[in-house]
Amino acid sequence: MEVNKAAEGKVLEVEKVREKRKENEKEREGGRKGKIVKKIIEDENNEECQIFTLFNSFMFLYKEED
Repeated sequence: MEVNKAAEGKVLEVEKVREKRKENEKEREGGRKGKIVKKIIEDENNEECQIFTLFNSFMFLYKEED
């Protein structure tokens, strides 16, 4: 019985670590988006930057739908 409880505890720990990693990954992804937006604001007059950002926005929306 004690072995089963210990194993269950380890499984719960692993699940918590996996959840934390997923949260961290989402936060990093959000940070990247924020940097892209900041870059747009800085380079508003740069036509090449605007096209690239527009492309990234469409790709992000495409990924969200899947």
